[in-house]
Amino acid sequence: MANQIQAIATYRPKIDLARTVSTAELAEFIEGRTALNHGEIQNVLMELNNGVKFFALQGVSTKIEGLAG
Repeated sequence: MANQIQAIATYRPKIDLARTVSTAELAEFIEGRTALNHGEIQNVLMELNNGVKFFALQGVSTKIEGLAG
């Protein structure tokens, strides 16, 4: 008889993930919706990445309003 963990792993809902969007694709999407150009958006995304990493290394959580719950 399977133990509880094996049963949960077998019967739990599974999510099929779609492809991963690249930073360049995200920048193109934002570019089409704003007045910013592709290069400006890539710089902002890079700085966002650096900022989140910086605070994570300090042990501080980062909350981005409207992103994930």
